[in-house]
Amino acid sequence: MNSKQKKYLKENIKLKNLSVLASETGIKEEEIKSYFKKIWREDKYKKYITGTQTPARRLPFDWNIETKYVALMLGMLTVLVYINSIRNGFVSDDIPMMRNIKDGGLDYVFSQ
Repeated sequence: MNSKQKKYLKENIKLKNLSVLASETGIKEEEIKSYFKKIWREDKYKKYITGTQTPARRLPFDWNIETKYVALMLGMLTVLVYINSIRNGFVSDDIPMMRNIKDGGLDYVFSQ
């Protein structure tokens, strides 16, 4: 078993069952079991073998390069929109609110 196969097994063990992992990697199920028995605690290994381990929750979307690109563009757009307001000072209605917060009173903030 090479390092790429080991990495693949570790990343996908909670997402796929043992027979699928064996067919995708070309490794016998018994060899995969013995590998996990070596690297896991005994109780974790028993949970996996008996099937009582809960499956991992997946994201509702695939976090691939396109999704990362969209998130990066959204972040850059947000910075671009607010960049002009960074040098501005507080507006006159912000000052009393800031004084109340400094004094420990948040009631003023939520009453507006």
